Amino acid sequence: MDVIAAYQAGVKNSVATLGTALSQNQAKLLKRYVDTVILCYDADDAGLEATYKSANLLRQVGCHVKVANLKDDMDPDNFISEYGARVFENEVIKASDTFMSFYMRYLKKDYNLSLEGDRINYIEEVLKQLAVIESSIEREYYIKELSNEYNISVDTLTDEIYAHRQKLGIHKDKREKNRYTNRKANTDTEKLLPAFHNAERQLISYMLQDTHITDKVQKELGAAFNIDEHKIIATHLYAFYEEGHPADVSLFIENLTDESIKDLVIEIAMTPMLKDISDKEINDYITIIRAQTNDIVSIKSLQEHQKLAEQQNDPLKAAEILQQIIDIQKQWKHTN
Repeated sequence: MDVIAAYQAGVKNSVATLGTALSQNQAKLLKRYVDTVILCYDADDAGLEATYKSANLLRQVGCHVKVANLKDDMDPDNFISEYGARVFENEVIKASDTFMSFYMRYLKKDYNLSLEGDRINYIEEVLKQLAVIESSIEREYYIKELSNEYNISVDTLTDEIYAHRQKLGIHKDKREKNRYTNRKANTDTEKLLPAFHNAERQLISYMLQDTHITDKVQKELGAAFNIDEHKIIATHLYAFYEEGHPADVSLFIENLTDESIKDLVIEIAMTPMLKDISDKEINDYITIIRAQTNDIVSIKSLQEHQKLAEQQNDPLKAAEILQQIIDIQKQWKHTN
């Protein structure tokens, strides 16, 4: 009824989730057709929670999210009936909040802002969210808003955001020359890595952002990564998601204790990714990793047979086995 009422009010590009939670596949489907999604759930507590969860899903797939602000616990159908189509379009849809504005309002319900401790915790949470916003203009706007509302200097707030961005590994040097140099260095490093190594890094980068991909990898690959550090990260990720955590790189990093593993996760999290990766591409990464694992097992087995042939004074057989080992290693060079 909300969609029908909105359509009759002139808002024709609308869809309903029919009372169920928005899924990641639905979010990806929306991203194929639009860049901006305006969420207009009911204004009650359930609608507020649905808005927050849906907004996060949509932002993960690359949508620009805005939130329509309905008043007095109304739903779109009731609002249009009471105030009319023009008011709904002009004062609800066109006057939608940015996600950040909504998030700050959403977050306040969990804090008693008359208490100093709660105010500090609230500001810290807002700064963490601001840290992942790429638009420096948008960040500056909300920094000034926080500064004015809570009497904290802009410099202090900016420094805190800078620290969060560094921790997440998303801080970028403002000098174009350095950005180019760093990008080139990273690209050269990736080219020097073997194919299976790059495949493992790419796969982990998607696992950090998507619980469904992680579930698939856990079922099909488990901890059978070839690089020991990658095995550790994958194992931690499986446990992290099994504890019910969402895909949150910052929170995942906070749960790690090994500084070298933290640094590696940050580096991998910066890996460029496709917005809509297909199951085939994920399967290709898994296949490359499995092939390397199988080759390593094969070589170890052949080396044992070669040693046995040498002990049995059978140089011809030992030479044949050595050639098989060389052929596998050559194949690595061609594929890597």
